[in-house]
Parts: sequence; C-alpha cells; structure tokens
Amino acid sequence: MADFFISQIDYILFFYGFAFFMLGTVSFILMKEKPHVLPWTWLGLFGIAHGTYEWLNLLAVSFGDNSYLKIVRILFLIISYMFLAEFGRAGVFSLRGGGMGRWVFVPLLALALTGGFAGVNGIDAFSRYTLALTGGLWAARALFLASKGLEMCARRWLIFGSVSLTAYALATGLIVAGADFFPASLLNNDVFLQSFGVPVELMRGIIAVFIALSVWAYSQVGPVDEFRLKKRCICLPVVVILIVLALGWGWTLFAGSHAKDVAIKTAMPFADTLSIVTVYRLFAIFTTFVFCSLTVIFFSILYFTKKSAAQIASSERALRASEEKFRNIFEDSPIGIEIYDSEGTLLDANRACLDIFSISDIEDVRGFKLFEDPNVSDDVKKKLLGGETVRYETTFDFNRVAELKLYNTSRAGQIYINVVLTPVGHEAKDRFSGYLVQVQDITEQKNAEAEAIHAGHLAAIGELAAGVAHEINNPINGIINYAQILVNKLDRGTTESDISERIIKESNRIAGIVKNLLSFSRQRKDEKKPADLREILSDSLALTGTQLQKERIKLKMDVPSGPFESTVNPQQIQQVFLNVLSNARYALNQKYPSAHEDKIIEITAREVTLDDKPFNRVVFHDHGTGISRSMIDKVVKPFITTKPEGAGTGLGLSISHDIIKDHGGDLTIESSEGEFTRVTIDLPSGRRESVS
Repeated sequence: MADFFISQIDYILFFYGFAFFMLGTVSFILMKEKPHVLPWTWLGLFGIAHGTYEWLNLLAVSFGDNSYLKIVRILFLIISYMFLAEFGRAGVFSLRGGGMGRWVFVPLLALALTGGFAGVNGIDAFSRYTLALTGGLWAARALFLASKGLEMCARRWLIFGSVSLTAYALATGLIVAGADFFPASLLNNDVFLQSFGVPVELMRGIIAVFIALSVWAYSQVGPVDEFRLKKRCICLPVVVILIVLALGWGWTLFAGSHAKDVAIKTAMPFADTLSIVTVYRLFAIFTTFVFCSLTVIFFSILYFTKKSAAQIASSERALRASEEKFRNIFEDSPIGIEIYDSEGTLLDANRACLDIFSISDIEDVRGFKLFEDPNVSDDVKKKLLGGETVRYETTFDFNRVAELKLYNTSRAGQIYINVVLTPVGHEAKDRFSGYLVQVQDITEQKNAEAEAIHAGHLAAIGELAAGVAHEINNPINGIINYAQILVNKLDRGTTESDISERIIKESNRIAGIVKNLLSFSRQRKDEKKPADLREILSDSLALTGTQLQKERIKLKMDVPSGPFESTVNPQQIQQVFLNVLSNARYALNQKYPSAHEDKIIEITAREVTLDDKPFNRVVFHDHGTGISRSMIDKVVKPFITTKPEGAGTGLGLSISHDIIKDHGGDLTIESSEGEFTRVTIDLPSGRRESVS
C-alpha cells in the first residue's frame, strides 16, 4: 500500500496544493463579504502561498530537486506559515480586544532559522515546530472565538473549521522532514509512512479539504443581503470538485500506465521510461486542474448569479419599504410639497399643499403645468431650467387664480408664501427627471414680523425723540429767548441785530425738526401719497451732487421724460436712494481712489410688468468693488456690512429693503466681487393699467 501511494505522490501533492488554493480563493471572497469578523486576507494569503509550496514540491518530485528549488520552497513554506500565524494572532487580537503584537514573529522566526545548523531539512522542521504549530493553533482559536454568538449553522461550520485547523496544526507542526535531532529523528514523514502506510501529505491534503469546506460553507450560510443558500447548494460544488479530482486521479493512473506500456513495447531505456511516464502523468494532472478550475468558475458564476438575484429581490423589498416610508413622510409633512415630471406637469401634491391653496381634490390640479403658471416669474423659470434651486418669498393672489380660472379654489384674498423650487435628477443639458416644489404659508409669520419691526422702529424713534426733546428743545428755547432779548435791545438794521435774527431763525428751524421727529414717532402708519420718483431722485442727487463732483464720480442717467409716479412716502424713498448712492460712492472710491473712466454711477428708470402688474423700476449700477458671493444673500439683514469696522453700521440696506417691501415693491442686489454691483428697486406704478 505504501508503495502505491508513493507512486501517486505527484497527484497527492497536486490535490494537496489545490485544496489550499481553494481555501485562499474562499478567504478572499470572505474578505469582501465579512471583513469585520476575521482578517480573512491573511488566511487567503496562507492558502495561496502554501498551495504554491506544495506544487513546487510536485515539480521537485517530477523533475528532480536542486539547491535553488529547495531555497525557494523553504521561503514559501516560512512565508505561508507566517501568514497563517498572523491570521490567528490578528483574529484573536480583534475578537478579544487585545493580545500579542507582531513582535512575536521575531523570536518565532529566529527559532525557525536556527534549524539551518542541521541543513535545509532542519529549517523545514524548525519552521513547522515554531510557525506552523503555533500559527495553526492560533488560527483554530480565532475561528472558535469568532463562532461565539453566531447562528447555529454558521457556528457549527466555524467550529468544524477550528477542529480541522487544530488537526492540521498537529499534522504539519509535529510530523516533519527527517533530521538528525530530536524529535525530528523519531517523528517524521518516513516514520509516519512506515507506521500507517500512507504519506502524511495525503492526510494533510484531506484536512486541507475540510478547512476549505468549512470556510466555504460558512461564507454561504451567513447573511449576505438576507440571502441564504440551501445545504445542497453548499455541498454540491464540493462534491462535484471531489468527483472531478477522483476522475482526474483515475485519468492520471491510466495515463501513467499507458505511457509505461508504450515504453516497454518500444524497449525504451529505464530513464526514458520514467521521463515519459512523468510527462504523461503531469499532462493528466494538468487536464484535471483545468477541469477543476472550470468547475470552480462555473459554480462561482452560479453563486454570484444567485446572489445577485437575491440582492435584487432584497433591493426590491427595500425599495417598496422606502416608497412606503416616503409616502408617509410626503403625506404627513407640514410643508406643502408638489412633484412635477420632466416636462413640468404636476404628478402629485400632499395634503398640506392642497390645504394651503384650498384645493379639495388632487385630481382638480393633476396635470397642472409648472412652466405655464403665471404666478411663477420668467426669471424663476429660467433659473429652474438652468438647474438652479430657486428660493423666494412672494404674495399669492387667489383673486387672480379665480380670474384666470387656473383651478377651483374656495379661498380669496392674498397670502404670503415661501417657495423652494428644486430640479431633480439631471439627465441632460436643460433637462431634468422632475421638479420638486416646497411651499409654506408664512402669512402669520410675516404679519408678526412686520408688527414687531414696526413696533421696534417706533420704540427706537420714540426713545430718540424723547432724548432729543430733553437735550435739544430746552437749550434751543433758551437760545431763542436770549437772541430775542438781543433783537429787542438792538437797533434794527445793524449787523448785530441781523445776526440775532438769524440765530432765532436757525434755532426755530432746529425746533421744527425736533417737532417733526416727535410727530413722526407718534404716527401709527407711514403716510403715502402719489409722488414722481424722478423728483425724489433729483432731490437725492442734489444732496449728493457736490460730494460726487469732489470725488470725481460721473453720473450716467437714463430716466423717462414723462411722469414716473408711485404712491410712496417721499422721505422714506429718498432715504433709500441716498443709502444706495452712498454705497455706490464708497465702492467706487475703494476701487478708484482718483479719477477713472469707469468711475461712474449709472441710473436707469423705466416701467416694467411683474406678474401682469405695472411697476416703476429704478436701477443703480456701479463698477466698484462689488460684493462677495458669500455676502450677497446677507447684506439686507440687520447689522451685516461689507465695509470695514467703523465705516458702516450694517443697517442701511436692511432698512432700505424693509421700506421698499412696505411699499409693496422689491429691492434686489446683483453683484460680482471686484467687478460691479447692480441694485434694482421695483415700486408699484401709480397707473392702474398694465404695461404691455
């Protein structure tokens, strides 16, 4: 029996190495699917390295050994056992949260190399005593620790793998190549063959199959995206591969026997006979390897196909759950949500949205066209088609909806809404898979804010007026009285009398200003009246004209020659114009400290139509320092300024914005840092008819 197995040592080594290559392949699959359990990479590297070592032994047996091949084999042996030991060490370290570091390989490797004093077989033996035995037991412990807490099926396979690794550690770590030192002289490969009649490589190969089988089965029974294979699906690939290996062994026996018969019939020399038998057997082994590889590839494709199908099924279940969750969020959201398709056709709207617009049934508005909605400005539509998310606040007029017969609604009057329009899923240029619109009714919030702002303004002005009355009126009255005494005592027409009268006149003017301020602080609402915006603009420029000339800033005007009326508070609008002019002057002076051809403020005024209503638009355009992108959305907020500390309060644009909003208009700012700033002021026109 021993002679038979010795004659088949080449196929046994092929079988042995193939089992470890399978272990390496399965370990690398586990590395991707379950990397958090154990460091499978090291076990995979061990399988590949040790499988290579056994096939190098196959070459040595078939074609003869030499010193170079021995060195290469020893290197692969040591490296493979270090990979196995690192798998065990790192696995135990990870699972227990501590343990030995990699420094342990220094003494282990040093002990392994001391076998060199007994030759190559000595290194082989000491490597197995130190690295193989230690690494195998370490790896077995890691698998056992990893099995704790798992489901029963997965746990059994890991325990089976742990037992198999323990058996392998003993078989490969204690039974070594024969050497002239204890215990290698008593327990070695030759003694094992004589005692049991089979080479130790066959036993190790069978154990390697058990290890690979346990790891493969564990990789299948564990949860992989909720996918489980049946037991027959686990065993079938192993059974088929074993059948192929058994048939391959028979094919190798036949090939070797046939080659031997041919050699005998042709009376070949003994050496040539051995050579041809070796070649035939290697050819048979190679074909067996090819069929085994094809079998592995076939079952791998089958496995990944089934896994993909399971993942698709799992994804579909997750998608249905996600859709249900989205539907619940969509319907229960307090924010109105509208969903449009790629053409801007309304697909769905939630209950909150229908309530905002007082629509009883979604079917009444399904199919509504977003880009045909007159309540959405052309500028917003253009930005939306360009891929921008558009946010704005506006008034929504239900009377206009009824007038245009857009849809049936039971609501009348106006509300204030906050709108966010978002293009979704960019498919191609200017084309998206859909549009998402979010709407909030902020009428109550705006009314509360307006009341709070107005109350704050009045409170601040009241405090200021009280202070002015106390600090200015009393001294001014004293100045007037003393000046009047002088007038009464001096002769009229004299220089002294004229100066005294001027003192009285200017003091009365100051008193009038204080009186007007006190009067204004007591007003509940600002008084508005029809006024020509050209005159207000002219008065504003008259106040700043001298300063503009001094700073060598040129004006470029393009205003209507005819009436340009709006119903406004002239003083407040003048305050806005003066603030915008002041900001433009500052920006130009910062960029151009001296005269320059671009040191110009361009002012244009014209009538425009916004939402089918006539508006008067005044635009201030300068080529100054501009406003940064990060600040452009903040400059109209209180106490936000782009000027250096001490150069601005951060209130000018905020107050101006509130004034224009209070007049039913809009103040917008466009700017590019270092290039320009354009402030556009839109005020409702005093004319009732629309501008065509």
